[in-house]
Amino acid sequence: MLIRSYIVIGLIVAGDLSAFCAERLRVISLSPSLTETIYKLGGQDKLVGRSSACDYPDAAKNIPICGDYKGPALEKLVRLKPDVVVSAMLKDKGVISNIERLGIKFYLLPAKTLSDYPLTVKKLGEILNLQQAAADEIARFTSKLRAFRIAAKKIPLAERPTVLLLIYDRPLMSVGRKSFINELITIAGGRNIAGKIERSYFNCSMEWVMKQQPQVIVMPASSPEKIAEICQRPGWRILNAIRNKRIYYQSHNDILYRLGPRVLDGIAALQKYFYPGNEETVKR
Repeated sequence: MLIRSYIVIGLIVAGDLSAFCAERLRVISLSPSLTETIYKLGGQDKLVGRSSACDYPDAAKNIPICGDYKGPALEKLVRLKPDVVVSAMLKDKGVISNIERLGIKFYLLPAKTLSDYPLTVKKLGEILNLQQAAADEIARFTSKLRAFRIAAKKIPLAERPTVLLLIYDRPLMSVGRKSFINELITIAGGRNIAGKIERSYFNCSMEWVMKQQPQVIVMPASSPEKIAEICQRPGWRILNAIRNKRIYYQSHNDILYRLGPRVLDGIAALQKYFYPGNEETVKR
């Protein structure tokens, strides 16, 4: 015990507090994608709080909740005594200022495009003092993403199915060019029918969908029952995707909606929808 005390005192005197502080770092994550990434890096022992949406992996559900998608509950957040709060979505400058005034470091990490993911991983590695784990994750991600891109480039544009990805069906909401989901569709070998619309998400009309005639419809947050009901709606039955029974749902929709470690699984899932039973198409 005495020897350990001397080691700690030596670290403090030398000014090398990184290892000492990293062990005691208390972190709150307000974004599901960041919570997943922290677990991927092996930093879960530093997590003391999360948002209600942070539900993966299952172990994350045991961490105290201190907010939801609207933002943190400051009283609950303060009680958890964090050193650092990280978020990919919180844009309310007032809330951010309140957190920082309490002496808590706040980091708003990028999560708009696929190229943002390695930047976020690198920063989290620095915050958590897990730089090697971050470097390994960046290498894994960039290598697999490069392989997906190379495979997609080999597919002629004319052979790529036109795709409608629906966030909601009432009202209809899809993804435009500025959403990273548009990137996922392209890298998986599809053509987003809304890929030229300069927005991340937007509401669209049924008339517009009928005019575009998508060959594939993906509804991540749906179910077999919902899809069966949609296929009977007026107007939907004349869509190419419906007539050819090419409407799909994703039971684990967060692999498409969260820019985290599993986003590559989202690309693989889309490939299966675009080229069912023909894996060689996306490997050639």
